Amino acid sequence: MLKAGMAWQFIEYDQLEKYRAAESQARKSKKGLWSDSYRIAPWEFRKKKK
Repeated sequence: MLKAGMAWQFIEYDQLEKYRAAESQARKSKKGLWSDSYRIAPWEFRKKKK
């Protein structure tokens, strides 16, 4: 999912380098959610709903 740009890596709980690299590549390629200039991280979205 990270490689396809369909998920965020939640670094607070998971710090595996392979996942960080997969997300980084998706960001560079502007795949999935990284193609949206108005994307919002799930943890930020939950803050706004309160």
